[in-house]
Amino acid sequence: MAENPLSQAEHSVPAQSNAGPELSPCRKRLRHDAYTIGWVCALPKEQTAARAMLDEEHEPLPTPRNDHNAYTLGSVCGHNVVIACLPNMGTNPAATVATSMINTFQSIRFGLMVGIGGGIPSKVNLGDVVVSQPVADYHGVVQWDMGKLERGGQFVHTGSLNRPPNALLTASNQLKSNYEMFGSKINEYLDDVERRFPRLAPKYTRRECLEDPLLSSKRRRRTSTEVHFLSSLWQAVIAMITYLLGSWAISPVNEENKRLSEKTRGARTQREVRVHHGLIASGNKVVKDARSRDSLDKAFGGHLLCVEMEAAGLMNDFPCIVIRGISDYADSGKERSWQEYAAAVAAAYAKELLGCVPPSVVDAEESAKAMLEKVNRQLKNVQRTTVAIKATTDSLKSDLHTNEIKRWLDPPDPSTNANHARTLHHEGTGAWLLENPIFLSWYSGSRRHIWLHGLAGCGKTVLSTTVLDHLAKGSDGPILNFFFDFSDTKKQTYESMLRSLAFQLYQGGVDSAIHLEGSFQAHQNGKNQPKTEALWIMFYKMLGVQKRVYIVLDALDESTSRDDILKWIEDIISRPELDHVQLLYTSRPESEFLRRIPTLIGEEGCLPLDEQAINSDIRSWVSAQISQRHDFTEKPLSQGLLEEIRIKVQVGILSIRQPSSMSSRGSYRGSSWILA
Repeated sequence: MAENPLSQAEHSVPAQSNAGPELSPCRKRLRHDAYTIGWVCALPKEQTAARAMLDEEHEPLPTPRNDHNAYTLGSVCGHNVVIACLPNMGTNPAATVATSMINTFQSIRFGLMVGIGGGIPSKVNLGDVVVSQPVADYHGVVQWDMGKLERGGQFVHTGSLNRPPNALLTASNQLKSNYEMFGSKINEYLDDVERRFPRLAPKYTRRECLEDPLLSSKRRRRTSTEVHFLSSLWQAVIAMITYLLGSWAISPVNEENKRLSEKTRGARTQREVRVHHGLIASGNKVVKDARSRDSLDKAFGGHLLCVEMEAAGLMNDFPCIVIRGISDYADSGKERSWQEYAAAVAAAYAKELLGCVPPSVVDAEESAKAMLEKVNRQLKNVQRTTVAIKATTDSLKSDLHTNEIKRWLDPPDPSTNANHARTLHHEGTGAWLLENPIFLSWYSGSRRHIWLHGLAGCGKTVLSTTVLDHLAKGSDGPILNFFFDFSDTKKQTYESMLRSLAFQLYQGGVDSAIHLEGSFQAHQNGKNQPKTEALWIMFYKMLGVQKRVYIVLDALDESTSRDDILKWIEDIISRPELDHVQLLYTSRPESEFLRRIPTLIGEEGCLPLDEQAINSDIRSWVSAQISQRHDFTEKPLSQGLLEEIRIKVQVGILSIRQPSSMSSRGSYRGSSWILA
């Protein structure tokens, strides 16, 4: 790890002293990398308690411009400690302070979040200490306002915060054993604070003047009769003692002062500070009513001991343990009189905890900065992996659902026809159609329909694929197609055409998919088959949401439901909301089509396949075949002879362009036997 440039600060650089009379005027000045423990506070009074626990306070060090924290440096139990106070309360400021701290002091291994909190009555009392520790399924600290509201108004917690560092958990368990055998040093540390900083004593070290409302309410349950009886009994005892001791007894005033002095001096030894280990709830809002507090405890399985406002902001950005002195019960009767004392006992426990952590153990730990950088790298890798997995999962789900839709619609696949036609296409043929003014007007959108008609074997199917390939290069909308086919019974009906076109638009038109999904669900998620009318209504809605759609229908004459198809074309033409749907269809010039289609789209939209253009395509094809055949390339032939052969072959092809001699999907295939 690169050394922090601030650690290069010279030991002799003077620093302005902010020491009071209780601090030594000659303080050490260490380097940034000498500090290994971070101590974070939320309130100035918590910072005061933390400073009071320092065995020694050091000179301040310079900080980067982007670090706005104010630090107090010092040592506790052999550890060099950095103390920082938040600018305001909440989880976000805590995260900001911790991040700046570990960037400035890059040798920090872990930290302590020390201060005050609200306790859960019947589990803890005012002046007790709560330490975060894993319990049940929780890591010691939970962010109570991070979750979701489920049905019935029940709030379910989501997310997880990191557990405290093992070194601190081990020290905490060591302290439990020490307490059982020797008792706590918290009161001892408070006595030391009172000796070193007398001004802090009234608020920070003495609890005898503080009243716990929970305990007081229990006392008030006694009846007035009991109180009167005890008072009378006490007065009788005092009178008897006075009579027996005589005039040499100490005056009542001096006796009372002595009694109060002994009570003050012995209060901490008579009642050790109780320390609890368990779950702390943290959030960005103050919990100040008993109902909310008790609801939180219930939501976390009754494991809650304390609520506060900062720790959740640290746990995932700063490996630390949380220590809270209980200053109130998180209800409407917020106690402020306990805050200083609660801050002091929390700081005293923190000091005692650090005393159980050998400096060598701290030095052996990885720095918080390096640890977080590693975690962030791992988190980014996890995020990338998660995104990839989600994308794959979504894709698989989508594929599975698409297969369900496909099984329901059972659409014929037109690509088999198109791919076969492409194998028959000779480069350069069909260009005359793409340059035709009628086709150009259709392609631009000024003409909605074109009918290409020609005799069998003139290459209509090849021209259809030529149009599809041309559209694929530059169209701005979905391209749908269907090839009617005498040889395939699934490709002969109006209904099969609708199923195929709808499925194609489902796959290629995102906005259209919702209408097919709706129909799928309406038919019991594909258990029931749609009627033909329902298919058309669904497809009509799918077309309506697109800006432009191209549809190419090949070989209408090979359909067994011509009348339905012509009515469908007429329906599309009659709907102004579908004027963005452009159709190109081909067929033989049979009487039914010659009678009805020109009436629907106008004579100018009917394009007979030009004899001269077709002959040009045939000539081009024949020339290519001659140049590629071994018979004509084995020995050189004169250009005149080649031209004569070309003409005879071309004439032969033209002479056999009759339905009886051609395949229904024909494209000059009759020439094969001529050249054989």
